[in-house]
Amino acid sequence: MTLETRPAQRKIVRCIPLLLVLVTMAATPARAQIPDLIVTVGDTVGISGEQNSVITVYMDNVFDSVVAFELWLRLDRQDIMEFQTDLDTLVDTSYWICTNGAPPNCLDSIAVTSDTTWEWFTVDTIEVIVGNVDTTGTLISGWELMSSRSVTGDPYDIKVTAQANLLSVPGYTPGIPPQQGGVLFRLRGDIYDIPDTLTDRTVRITPQPFLEHFNFSRPDGTSIGIISMDVPDTNCYQCQTWAPPPNDTICLDWLKVPCNDPGGVDSVSIDTIRVAVLDTSAVKLYSGSLTVLQGVCGDLNCDPAQEVDIADLTTLIDHLFINFTPLCVPTTLANINCDPYGEVDIADLT
Repeated sequence: MTLETRPAQRKIVRCIPLLLVLVTMAATPARAQIPDLIVTVGDTVGISGEQNSVITVYMDNVFDSVVAFELWLRLDRQDIMEFQTDLDTLVDTSYWICTNGAPPNCLDSIAVTSDTTWEWFTVDTIEVIVGNVDTTGTLISGWELMSSRSVTGDPYDIKVTAQANLLSVPGYTPGIPPQQGGVLFRLRGDIYDIPDTLTDRTVRITPQPFLEHFNFSRPDGTSIGIISMDVPDTNCYQCQTWAPPPNDTICLDWLKVPCNDPGGVDSVSIDTIRVAVLDTSAVKLYSGSLTVLQGVCGDLNCDPAQEVDIADLTTLIDHLFINFTPLCVPTTLANINCDPYGEVDIADLT
């Protein structure tokens, strides 16, 4: 059983595209330095070998409603825990339209959505690692699309994709209106058997800001906190064929190479291109952590031998009914019946 906390100071105020959501780049006007979106992973604790440890992700959407999102979380180490995952088989159907030629002799094509005009489709079956996501009582409870999968193919990262409405599903599911402090979703983690000799017992759980795996969409399809900006684009070239004398300073054939190419660079061009970037003043992403406690669940009297016996029973009776003496161990180690709310009460005594 774990208890999670959310840092109080932070509560101030598609690979896979998001299906049927038009993601456009929209500049976000400044609003007195208050972020438009805050995503916070809660801090939590657990005990060695614990399964189903709860990792809670919170969201503050201060100004805009949210109707779809993609969020990728990664662990910063692989010796403490892993996300609880399963191996699943997914059927991936893609729809296509020919842009050069005509089926079955199409020379070039583009993928389109199933609700538009298409000429043929392909079906692929792939095996993926999916996460255990709990949406019960969360902001996205009842949403029509919710999926999760590992991007890297291991249990140390999970990307969650969710969408309030699908055109293929009748009815209308509202998105998340502006709010603060809501639980976006919960993940489950399994803690490894950690020896007490390990001193650094904390793993960081970090939201990733990479745009190919991050997006929060408004009802009009624009993306919260994603803006466009002009950046320099430097390209380097190496001459492959020079003109014969007396024009041997003229290159007839160029090859684009890395600017640190060991063969040398003969020419450099600098252009300006427009790219999408995450406005870090409008979107704040806060990492959380899971810390593995030292000690044994049920050892309530802090016995040096860490034995669980009748003395611990006596300690709990005294704590609950007689002298109300505070326990010498964290609540997690005293929550013997794994109460989901982390309470220590008569049920643990039983």
